[in-house]
Amino acid sequence: MVETIQDFELARQERLWDGMSLWVARRAQGGVYSLGYHAEMTLKAAYFRFRGLTPAHVVDRALLNTTEARARQLGVFTPPAGFHSLRFWRDTLIAERAAVGQSLQITLAHAIGRHVDVIHAQWQVEMRYRAPVSTLAHLEAVGAAVDWLDRNYDALYT
Repeated sequence: MVETIQDFELARQERLWDGMSLWVARRAQGGVYSLGYHAEMTLKAAYFRFRGLTPAHVVDRALLNTTEARARQLGVFTPPAGFHSLRFWRDTLIAERAAVGQSLQITLAHAIGRHVDVIHAQWQVEMRYRAPVSTLAHLEAVGAAVDWLDRNYDALYT
């Protein structure tokens, strides 16, 4: 299957709505999973949009491998974890912006750091295969962090 940046954009919106619906229904595991997926798509799309790629641009293995190599050049050694790591995408976006002289404002950089760490602590791709372990407290924390990420999405790549 070929994915584009537009696919990431659509997936981030759909997973946000899925996650919010599950949050309202107090379905912790599903809510955390969907909201974490939204965060992953948000960070990936923001990175590629910052790099100037168009929505129709195909995100294939070659582009992902190039991104990992670029991250290393920039001093980012956060493992990409199959390119699902929220921290990898956050760190790579921050480093890329700094490298081209367009660093995030310090308050925005600190905030994205905190919010991604909250989501990262509760969300993993493998959740789709595991018995429920998320609590309503996890869902509340992830929901608040994702809300921040979604509200600040444009600022991450502009």
